[in-house]
Amino acid sequence: MDDNNESGLKEIIKQFMERLIKSNRKNSTPEESQMNTDYFYELVYELG
Repeated sequence: MDDNNESGLKEIIKQFMERLIKSNRKNSTPEESQMNTDYFYELVYELG
C-alpha cells in the first residue's frame, strides 16, 4: 500500500470513527452500539 492510499484510508477511518462515536452517544441500546462497532471492524478488515 502506498502512502497516498494509506493516508486516504486513515482519513476515512477517522471520519467513520467520529460518526461512530456520535451515533453511539445517541443510541439507546448497547446492541445498536455493538452493531456499529462490529461494522467498523468488518470495514477495517476488508480494507486492510
